[in-house]
Amino acid sequence: MITFNLDKMLRERHLTIRELSQRTALSEKHLNSLASGNIQTIPVNMLNRICEELDCTPGELMAYKSPDY
Repeated sequence: MITFNLDKMLRERHLTIRELSQRTALSEKHLNSLASGNIQTIPVNMLNRICEELDCTPGELMAYKSPDY
């Protein structure tokens, strides 16, 4: 299962979803969905904008956790 570390990264950088939205021109709705993990797909351009603004890699933004069956 892929998880997203957006909330953690924003806290570390003292940013809000609203500020990231303004800086990246991405909607708060999409960023909230990503932060909460309620997103099925993430367009590459969205990933690029977030990584550019947060100065991170996709691997820092996302993590893989094996499912607990």
